Amino acid sequence: MDKEYQVGKFLVLPQHSKVKVGEVEHKLEPKIMQVLIYLIEAEGKVSSREKIIESLWPGQVVGDDVVTRAIFELRKLFEDNAKNPQYIETIARKGYCFIHESTVKISEPVRAKKTANRSILVTLTLCIIIIVSVFFTSRIQIQSEAIHSEPPLSYSTDFIYPNHAEISGSMISPDGNNVVVLEVSESVYSLQVTELASQSKSTLVESQHQLFNPRWIKENQIVFGRCYVSICEVVSFDIRNKLEQVLYKLEGTITAFDYHPDSFQLALEKHVDKKRVLSLISLRGSSEIEERVISESLVQTKPVFSLDGSKLFFRNYDNGYALNIYNVSKNNTKDSFLVLNRLFSYANKDEHSIWVTGRKEGVGFLWQLDLSTGNLVERYRANNGEALIEVSAPVRGKNLILRSLKRNIDIGQAGIEELDFSKVSSDMIEMNAVYSPLAKVLYFASNRTGFYELWRYKGGEGLKKLTNTNSNVIERPVLSHDNQLIAFSSRNKQSTHLNILDIQKQSIVKKVVIPSGINILSWSLDAKFLYFSRSEKGQYNLYRFNLLDGDFEKIAASSGLLAYERDSDSSLFFANLKHKHLMKQNLNGEISIVAKSDNLPANLLPHQVKIIGNDFYYLDTISNRRMLMKISLDDALKTEVMQIPEEGYVTQIGENGEQVFVLYDQLIKDASKLFMLKESG
Repeated sequence: MDKEYQVGKFLVLPQHSKVKVGEVEHKLEPKIMQVLIYLIEAEGKVSSREKIIESLWPGQVVGDDVVTRAIFELRKLFEDNAKNPQYIETIARKGYCFIHESTVKISEPVRAKKTANRSILVTLTLCIIIIVSVFFTSRIQIQSEAIHSEPPLSYSTDFIYPNHAEISGSMISPDGNNVVVLEVSESVYSLQVTELASQSKSTLVESQHQLFNPRWIKENQIVFGRCYVSICEVVSFDIRNKLEQVLYKLEGTITAFDYHPDSFQLALEKHVDKKRVLSLISLRGSSEIEERVISESLVQTKPVFSLDGSKLFFRNYDNGYALNIYNVSKNNTKDSFLVLNRLFSYANKDEHSIWVTGRKEGVGFLWQLDLSTGNLVERYRANNGEALIEVSAPVRGKNLILRSLKRNIDIGQAGIEELDFSKVSSDMIEMNAVYSPLAKVLYFASNRTGFYELWRYKGGEGLKKLTNTNSNVIERPVLSHDNQLIAFSSRNKQSTHLNILDIQKQSIVKKVVIPSGINILSWSLDAKFLYFSRSEKGQYNLYRFNLLDGDFEKIAASSGLLAYERDSDSSLFFANLKHKHLMKQNLNGEISIVAKSDNLPANLLPHQVKIIGNDFYYLDTISNRRMLMKISLDDALKTEVMQIPEEGYVTQIGENGEQVFVLYDQLIKDASKLFMLKESG
């Protein structure tokens, strides 16, 4: 006897992995069907992700994202709204509950005519199940020959700081028995140590001054950074007697460091005299500190010593994210073969390999990198939307600690009454929004499907995904003056692309590779050109890009925040960053100053300035309030328009009829957690 389930208008057929609505059939992946049946048969009880995984993926190492994806697909099938669910309800921090009434039907199975056929069918079904199982588990592994030589890491909940936004650093002790955690709460920095076996917790250091980058260097000794107003220092702390010693002091800013106690070497990333310097410093007790500059590049950061101190690892994000290896004795650096979309952290596993966390193709991973061969082996996959931003491991130990971060950003607005913005939000990231008053449509970037894509929301029509770029980042889209085209940049792997989306066709009609450091500012009135700002040699320059022939034309130097063609007089407005003036260029090429620096704030950002009619809008802080301001280009009269949330990052200032509107990104929450992975064997 086979069970069928009637759920409202939906007939669920588990034996066929189908859901029927009248005569329309929807095919489900077998695992997604299993999740659905599991929830239905729970009969209104809450099922945790862990319980679902344990029941449906027994003995397999999978992340929570497999459940998240299944729920996402089921909600899409049932046309269910997570905010106002009719079928599947999310119970915060507990799991999922199937809330719609369902009835069970029993159907007679179709009997095979011959035993042989039945045997073939059973064998075929088992093969399909095995193939599907392999498919699902392979989603958490990089496809390379080295994968099979390494066992997976099992997930342990023995040690967890769940949804703890205040965690800003952590590291496991060399023996693997303790972990030090840096917490920040209400401007108080606290270094805590927790014994993993007993979960007992004690405070080591509390400070009103900034603490950062705790490093465990011996069984009873840690080092950490501490910064005052203009001085930073590296401090050694003895856990047994709670005595501290300043190892190094700097008049400037230290952003990251590592210390090797056996060789008395300090690798330091610092900011001095407006330069970022990566240095190697000897602290052998001599009266004069020996310093060796490794790099003065802005893109080479986060030093970590190898176990023996002979090498120094640091990341380079000049073109993608690469791991560089510096040979201390030979004083040279070689570029690593490791290049990722994002490289977050790395830690020594043993003398021959290191742990690496990062993001590849929109997914967060923990890898094991073999330093001799360059083989990169996946050992753990993050949950959907989570970044594994920190890893630490004891020397040749079996356990390691990971810190993950999941960020939830929603779109906030002022001055747009016709759209229900609650229907846009999810528990993922929605950002970089622009609004078309003509069509009453909102366009925005979201990673709700894993990668970042461009989405559309229109009241009465709901949400729709417009692109399939599989991007790691989508910058703010820019609407043409006639609201027919959208320009946006996307980063995928190591390339940055300019994309032109035709709104009516709902497809990308042009896609070209563009240099890094480019911000799309605006369209020309005739939609034949795009204005860009580009970072070059420490300044932003203004360019015009011809969409027909692909040529770049430099318009102005040190002028990269604003470019706007006004249709009333066909003039071009732009910002002079060197003198902080607002400039105007007419059809004859004549340039004049429209507003001087004494009327403008010190910091202007792209997309946070706008010319509407004969008024210039911008953001400024007035009496500790973040305000949208207006300056008349006729008489320089300055007016407060509206207050903007302090944490809101403005993505558009526009005009909706007679009313000015503002869109901004707002951080809803950061959920950070620590958890342990145990190596099998």
